[in-house]
Amino acid sequence: MKTSELDREIRSRIESFLGDLSALVKRSALASITSVLGQADATAGAVAAGVRRGPGRPRKSGVPSPLVAPTKKPGAKRGRRPSAQVEQAGAMMLELVKAKPGLRLEEIARELKASTKVLKLPALKMVKARVLRTEGQKRGTKYFAGGKGKGRGK
Repeated sequence: MKTSELDREIRSRIESFLGDLSALVKRSALASITSVLGQADATAGAVAAGVRRGPGRPRKSGVPSPLVAPTKKPGAKRGRRPSAQVEQAGAMMLELVKAKPGLRLEEIARELKASTKVLKLPALKMVKARVLRTEGQKRGTKYFAGGKGKGRGK
């Protein structure tokens, strides 16, 4: 009879230990969940309060560069640059061509750190207005300041 009484006491202690252990595990899980939710609420509050964000890509400035292609907006037919931007890109291109005559459009774009797509329209407008003159064809076209001589303007 002593063994059965001893077995009951062992069993009761094991059950109480398991109950305590279960309660500790539940408290630990609850604490970790509340800490995660508390951190999420704190970061959302910091963003709403206007706290500076960490290192990364900086926000865009409000003034677009004349040497950057326009982005197409959803639903828009075409992305167009304002005429002032096209003229400013043309002026930058004209200054470079005056300093270094005979450059191709790819070389001009490389010097100005722009794309040829951005410089194509100002180049065409300036050739048509006889501010620039061209020699050569297609990708071999070289640009010179002044409208004397042969021009490609159509």
